Amino acid sequence: MENKIAEALKGEKEILVNSLKGKKVAVIEDDEVQRDIYLQMIKQFIGDSKFSLESLTGYAKYPGRQNGTLYLGTSVGVWGLLDRWDQVPTQMILFNDTKFTPSVDLSKYSTIAIGGIGKMLAEPQTKGGLEEVLRFCARHDFDYTIVGNGSNTIFGDLEGMTIRTNGLDGIYSIGNSTNPQEINQPEKPLELGSDQVRSFLENQEPETELLIEFGAGHKTMPLARQAPNLGIAGVEFLIGIPGTIGGASVMNAGTGAWEMKGIVEYVKTLDHNGKVKIYSNDDLDYDHRYSILQGGSEVVYAVGIRVMKGDPEKIQQRTDSLKVKREDQPNHPSVGSVWVRRGVNPESDSESDRGSGVFYTDEILPETGIAGWKSQSGNLCVPRTPDSRIGWLINPDRLATSYDVLELASRINRRVLEHYKAVGNIDLKLEVKLVGNTPSGHSLNDAFKQMKSGEVRLEDAKKHFGYESN
Repeated sequence: MENKIAEALKGEKEILVNSLKGKKVAVIEDDEVQRDIYLQMIKQFIGDSKFSLESLTGYAKYPGRQNGTLYLGTSVGVWGLLDRWDQVPTQMILFNDTKFTPSVDLSKYSTIAIGGIGKMLAEPQTKGGLEEVLRFCARHDFDYTIVGNGSNTIFGDLEGMTIRTNGLDGIYSIGNSTNPQEINQPEKPLELGSDQVRSFLENQEPETELLIEFGAGHKTMPLARQAPNLGIAGVEFLIGIPGTIGGASVMNAGTGAWEMKGIVEYVKTLDHNGKVKIYSNDDLDYDHRYSILQGGSEVVYAVGIRVMKGDPEKIQQRTDSLKVKREDQPNHPSVGSVWVRRGVNPESDSESDRGSGVFYTDEILPETGIAGWKSQSGNLCVPRTPDSRIGWLINPDRLATSYDVLELASRINRRVLEHYKAVGNIDLKLEVKLVGNTPSGHSLNDAFKQMKSGEVRLEDAKKHFGYESN
């Protein structure tokens, strides 16, 4: 698959270069900044072409392709007149706004430092770049997988295109209830601490509702760290949640009583054809660590969050109190809690505490004796203390593989079932996402199901799933 993707990229680039060689190029665009962007994109491919600029208003003045001149426009209406050249501008965006890397070690893109090989990694830096990567995959019928910060993901081997959205960073728009998009520039996102954003926030009255649209790749913890100084209240809980706004919104990340569903106003996605869809908070059907977007093929590129202008000192106090609660977190590569904290025992008929069917992993796991457990290789382990982190798995020496996760998580699951068999079927549910395949080509999810159920014996699993030769 890697060669096919690389060959397709090379082929499209050659077509683009050949289509521009020896031609004059007129960029039809009123915005001088956008014209300059297009010229730089062209010059990146063709160094010896002659360039001419034209600024035309209205399609009636479109001169057509004459005397060997190729006219490029940024409007779909103009592109439609380009006949067989209509893909040239979008191809330039594909290559100019996106970095492609073949055969990547995915452990470098995971906070637990575990991962197989990704055949081809695409890192778009703009919404336009993301659109074109998706269209490229559609043109060539390539599968794709979306990754963000890798803070809740165990990677296996990934075929097709791996698309990392961290480059979609910054603020696309910011406003209040009166004018939700007072500042709106998605093509040139603002930094959170920019003078323009600070000036807007300083002019807002206390307790004013704010609507901020972030790129999906904007990191959660830096947002929480900057929020007190800017007077943004409502994102304090993100101080202990590593990841991106996009990923956190899809999984409804949270801690304690706070979750993303409490601040997300809407989510914007692109489908495989680059078509935009907008989901309201209600549309997302949020539940504990769940949204309707999980497991789908749509890609989140922007998230609107509703927060409030608050007192910087009080915001800082709340942020600091949450920091204290997280000081006992293990200081080793991890993905945080591996298990969904809140579960249901379907066989319980009690009306008390866990009985109503509800159980909490940080309450039941300490009683099972798994603290300090290690994988067969010894490279992955459960923290010994404190009890509140017993649902974590850590990779102290950065030597663990996806097999270590499958094997240790399966044994933990079996241990819990055995320990609590007298009270019902306490079957833990993974919060961490298993993405990709084992060396044998089985999906990590299928491998985990077969190992925890006993369909594949643990003593046979390493060979069965192709890890023995690795």
